[in-house]
Amino acid sequence: MVLDWELSGPLDLSGELGSTALSIAKGPGFDDIRPAVFRSVLDGYTAAGGTLPPPGPSWFVFMIGGWLGHIRWNLVRCLAGAEASTGPELALSHESVRDGVHGLPDMFARLPQLEALLR
Repeated sequence: MVLDWELSGPLDLSGELGSTALSIAKGPGFDDIRPAVFRSVLDGYTAAGGTLPPPGPSWFVFMIGGWLGHIRWNLVRCLAGAEASTGPELALSHESVRDGVHGLPDMFARLPQLEALLR
């Protein structure tokens, strides 16, 4: 079990491991994921006595949730129609929503490639 004090509760192990390994193994985008680095995070976990959960898309749920949360935050700003006191200018929020929504099919299409990192 992994306890994340930020959320104050137990989190899904596969989501935590997938998020951590992916964060360490990739650069700013998803085109330069280093499989050996991803695998070394998982190998380190098992070397320390952990047991890996079964492979599956749940390993990347936090990545998808973060993406959707970012789109939602910007979408709310766009729908409100007024500049918020913090955050980017409204035009940048429009661009973030458009790019985020257009990128969703690519993200979901990458899930099999990301799942292959687990084998």
